Amino acid sequence: MFCRTNEERTRTKQNIGERKESGGMNENNLTQDIRFNPYRVRRFGLSSTQEAKALLYLERHGETPRKALSRVFDLRLVERLAALGLVVQRGDTYCLTESGKAVLQGCLGEEHGRGVA
Repeated sequence: MFCRTNEERTRTKQNIGERKESGGMNENNLTQDIRFNPYRVRRFGLSSTQEAKALLYLERHGETPRKALSRVFDLRLVERLAALGLVVQRGDTYCLTESGKAVLQGCLGEEHGRGVA
């Protein structure tokens, strides 16, 4: 009823494998790619590593619609970043400011080749 033939099952398994290999951006990829040092994050004025991950997400995706961002992060967290001046809201989208990029570079540090002096 659901998969009528072995070919359909094989095709479905191949599609799932391709999706995993494609490296699409989601919250799991953020946590696997980069681990933020909580002490470094606090030194640059953020209160949690989740805030640093939100900055990284916005840097990688550019202007991000509010609805898409709410699927990955709590919007109160993003609004706090906006209050700090690290993120700006333009209409229904959020994007990273220059000061947000500087804070993100500081949080990433030298181990990712993006540190600041």
